Amino acid sequence: MDLLNSSAQKDFELAYLNIGNLYSTGECVNRDMHEAVIWWEKASIKNNGQAEFNLAGAYMRGDGVFPGSGMADIYLKKSCSHGYAGACDLLKK
Repeated sequence: MDLLNSSAQKDFELAYLNIGNLYSTGECVNRDMHEAVIWWEKASIKNNGQAEFNLAGAYMRGDGVFPGSGMADIYLKKSCSHGYAGACDLLKK
């Protein structure tokens, strides 16, 4: 976790993504979806498609965020536009 925090302080998007992933699963830290969303949003600002896909899922479930705000669709479309295949596949359905 120290290495990820150090990388996040240097503004590395993959560090943001991975810290969010750790908070979402509770690996190495206590599970905290609100904190996961904060880190994924930082990665999303850097156009990280996987983080945007994770955010879409959180908004769909209302996990760590308020559901029903339309943000799930926004993040799903952003994720696909940034090349994340899983998001593009869902949009085709």
